[in-house]
Amino acid sequence: MTTSSMEIQSLYKAAADLQYLVFDPFNNIHSNVEESLESLGVAKENIFVCSTQKEAISVLRQHKTAFIISYIEPKNKAVFDILDEHQKLIVDNFERYFLLFSENKSIFSFAQALEEDIDDYIVSPYTKDKLTNKILKSLKSKIYPTQYQIMLNEISNKTKSKDFSGAKTMAAIACGLHPRPSMVYYHLSKIENLQGKSSDAISLAIQGLKFNKQHYRCLVQLHELYFSIDDHDRAYRVLKKIFELFPLSMVRMFEIFRLAIVGEKFDELKKYCKEILSKEDENILLIRFCTSGLAICAIRSLAAKEESKASDLLKEALKFSKNDPKILRNLYKVNITHGLQISSEEVFAKFQNKDKECIEWEVCKYLREIHSSKPVGMIIEECEDRFKLVEFDEDCFSQLLKRSTREASVEHNSQLETILSKFNFEK
Repeated sequence: MTTSSMEIQSLYKAAADLQYLVFDPFNNIHSNVEESLESLGVAKENIFVCSTQKEAISVLRQHKTAFIISYIEPKNKAVFDILDEHQKLIVDNFERYFLLFSENKSIFSFAQALEEDIDDYIVSPYTKDKLTNKILKSLKSKIYPTQYQIMLNEISNKTKSKDFSGAKTMAAIACGLHPRPSMVYYHLSKIENLQGKSSDAISLAIQGLKFNKQHYRCLVQLHELYFSIDDHDRAYRVLKKIFELFPLSMVRMFEIFRLAIVGEKFDELKKYCKEILSKEDENILLIRFCTSGLAICAIRSLAAKEESKASDLLKEALKFSKNDPKILRNLYKVNITHGLQISSEEVFAKFQNKDKECIEWEVCKYLREIHSSKPVGMIIEECEDRFKLVEFDEDCFSQLLKRSTREASVEHNSQLETILSKFNFEK
């Protein structure tokens, strides 16, 4: 759709008449944003720059700012709360705008945001022209929407108000307005699912994918439908497709890990972890998530008496760990509690912070002592104070109880049970 000179003038006027909230928690974007907005004729008093979630929510509630421009990065999830608040305050999708900035298109929190109702995004490097064009594009899509966009908005509104019959009538019209109406079938699939018709909902999501096999919302909808009927194999295959085409959100990552573990697809999960970490090797939250997934797979392998496979998974997790204390503690627990003495010592040697301030180090040190040749009676005599040092870690409780049951005297067993009862530990 081309833009006439009259439309361009009206877009500039619309841009100048709006108020803008710029959420910039790390001081990365606001100077470029302010320059671009001022070039569009926006007065300074209509630009609110906020660095905290609390401040941004307060501005939103006070001014009901129509246009939000926000920076997002993996360690800060405040943008999702701001997005939710924006949608509550301005219900009509055609009257609110949300534009996101990111350093990296592949970051996983950015992918999560793209699942939400945002208008557009900008990936670094940021330029004044790029931002100006994105703002005008967002305005144009809602001030001069196509008939198809209008119908999609009506379908969405009617679905939210549970006017399913009205939504389906609109959908029938919308299908004739676009050569690839995948989004219409996404909405129809949602409606059937809300009415408890899982089979019809699945068929409609598949139909949407026939128009566009890479349609993100149809793929996500299909995955969730398969998952809801416990068809884990198909759910996993769809999620694999999403993983190949798009960066995953943390929610999707959790699901792919869960399905891989349920289906015992350990080799594929290992491959996913490597791919994720190759893109996000500095994001410690993701690293912890991936290594935990590998550790769970290792535990499953150990239960199946596949010690070699488990050992490979644990070594892979250790390689990814960056010597993070939380990861090392989890890996040490898996190794030591399953009798993998040599591997546990390799993990133990990776600790760099070895003082009482590091609770993870204290836990591993105590578990090592519990599994050492130190007389169990002596360990029990000292355990009450040691439990406090490890912040009452339940694995320390259970491992000492196991050893005590095997080796300790009746008197020491009774003493340990009395101590454990103080901490409400249940066998």
